[in-house]
This record gives sequence, structure tokens and C-alpha cells, in this order.
Amino acid sequence: MVQIRILGKRLATAMRVIGMGLRLPALEYLARADELITNLQRRKQNAEAELTAIYLFCSTAPAAQVELYPAVGRREADFRVKQPDESTWTTVEVMRRECDRFKENVRQTLIARYKIEPPGGVHTAPKPVIFRL
Repeated sequence: MVQIRILGKRLATAMRVIGMGLRLPALEYLARADELITNLQRRKQNAEAELTAIYLFCSTAPAAQVELYPAVGRREADFRVKQPDESTWTTVEVMRRECDRFKENVRQTLIARYKIEPPGGVHTAPKPVIFRL
């Protein structure tokens, strides 16, 4: 029994490292990516959710342009995204939330705006939920 628990902990650690390695390349050419990486190193929970959201956009719409921490009034949003042939940006704030109606609105917005269906649907905790401001 003890041996199984140890193996489970090692496997969970390995999967976390592999998952991070798969998502980090989404930041490769983004300005201010160093700020998000610093937050990841400090294990800020929101940083991992932001990275996952950026990865989901980049993996489903590779041509999409992403900008980290754009100014929105007096504060900064997590990021914004747009297709190269569009002039309008979609500002994204990542949060964790349980709400089926909210998730469905997000899914419909992504389909209508970007013609994409998020892989596996729109996720809630521990994965991010994405919404349009």
C-alpha cells in the first residue's frame, strides 16, 4: 500500500512537469512573458490558469495574436487575443468558477467569435474558465 502511494505521488509530480512543459512554449514569443513565468515560479495559482488559457487559445487557433497584461482602464487584464485578419481584440480575464450557464456563454462566444470549440469544452476548477470583458 505504501509503495502504491509513493508511485502515485511520483507520477503526479511527473505529470505536472510534463503538463507545464507542454504549455510553456505558448509563451515563447510573447512580450512580458517573463512576468507570467515569475508568477509561475512563485506558484501563484492564477498564473497557471492564465498559462493554460493562453495554451488553449494558441493550440486551437495557432494564428491568433496574444498580448499579455493589456491595460483596461486603470488595471491590467490577463491577456487579449485576436485573429490576424480582425481589428478587434477580445480581452480575457481568467478565473475559477462553477456555473453551467456561464460556461455555456463562454463556449458560445468562442464558437461565434473564433469559430473554435474549446478542446474538451470550457473547463472549471482546476482548469481555467475564460470570459470576454
